[in-house]
Amino acid sequence: MRIPEETIKKIIDKADIVNIISSRIKIDKKGKDYVGICPFHDDTNPSLSVSPDKKIYKCFSCGAGGNAINFVKEFDHISFIEAIQTVGKTVGVEIETDFSVDQNVLRYRLLMEEVTKFYSVYLSSTHEGKKALEYLKNRNIDEEIIKRFKIGLSSRDNDLLYRQFKDKYSEIDLINTGMIRSSQTGSKYFDAFKGRIMFPLTDLEGYIVGFSGRIYEKSEESKYMNSYDNTIFN
Repeated sequence: MRIPEETIKKIIDKADIVNIISSRIKIDKKGKDYVGICPFHDDTNPSLSVSPDKKIYKCFSCGAGGNAINFVKEFDHISFIEAIQTVGKTVGVEIETDFSVDQNVLRYRLLMEEVTKFYSVYLSSTHEGKKALEYLKNRNIDEEIIKRFKIGLSSRDNDLLYRQFKDKYSEIDLINTGMIRSSQTGSKYFDAFKGRIMFPLTDLEGYIVGFSGRIYEKSEESKYMNSYDNTIFN
């Protein structure tokens, strides 16, 4: 099921984020914004800020943030579609759904979910992962945050991910999702991300469409690297 982006934007624009959040947690007015205890981590001092003007919330401790739909999704532990429907009801927006989804897109969504799980396991169960976890720990990113944001790790190996998925997905699928690149001759393939802490990027419907990778060891490479424009990410 797909909800048109125009409908999602209309719901976000009409939603009273202060009312939606205050119906779930206690927030107090501070200047033109509101503050409260963040419900997404073990918060003791009010680190959650809610801006009625910008229609967003942001935790300056754990990094959680977004619009009214994002808050309802995370707080109510429901899917993105269910969160849209929940907020849509509060603002009286009729939700028209589009059930036609290209089969390639469905396959790519599944691929990206599997890659995310692969990165997650690599972070939690390898020698490289131990170093990356120590790096995250030193930056106050604990297991709870890692799990919530599905943070993972790409191997330093040139083609580990390619070898892991080449029997299930074609080279075209892996290239179209930005997970591998080909050599100039097209005879060899290598992973797009190597030796980076991986942060999944999602579209408005909550599907993973790309990654942002950060170097965690000394390197002359760019500190951050995002998925290149491809079939599902641009």
